[in-house]
Amino acid sequence: MATQTKSTAKRRTTKKTTRRATTAKTTTAKRTKAKAAPKTNGAATNFDGFRDFIEQQRERIPVSTDQFRERFDDIRTATADAGDVIRSSATIAADGTRAVNLQILENVQNDANRFFEMTKELTQATSLREAAEIQGQFIRDAFQQQVKQTREIAEMVTQVSRDSIEPISKSVGDTFKKVGLRRAA
Repeated sequence: MATQTKSTAKRRTTKKTTRRATTAKTTTAKRTKAKAAPKTNGAATNFDGFRDFIEQQRERIPVSTDQFRERFDDIRTATADAGDVIRSSATIAADGTRAVNLQILENVQNDANRFFEMTKELTQATSLREAAEIQGQFIRDAFQQQVKQTREIAEMVTQVSRDSIEPISKSVGDTFKKVGLRRAA
């Protein structure tokens, strides 16, 4: 009886193993068939379209690259020119500032000289009334002189600003023309 049980158990195990092996072979065969025979639902057509797209891009890339290089060279040249223009503008501004400062110093010196002349006249005045007239005239003249000097300095500063900005403005306009950009009005 014990032998029968062993052989029966062996048969049952063999049947299970055979079933598993058969199922595994069937599943593997189905997978292999799926891989071996891909469905052609327009994939080949899409691949041809992609290939055409790639070819078109290969033709366009050298042209785009050359255009980019030309633009980059234009911008690089414009930038170098801009550096020169800025240096020139800074020189003009420095010269103008120096001229304005010298004019201010000259005005201060002239004002001081007028004050000392007025003081000299005051010391030579014979009456209090004459001294008051000298001082009143000095104040009126000093006020008018200050207004005149302020206008002159303001005009000088305005002119220096225009002169120092002009090269930059001209350069920007020329650069926009070179690069092909339009300047905002």
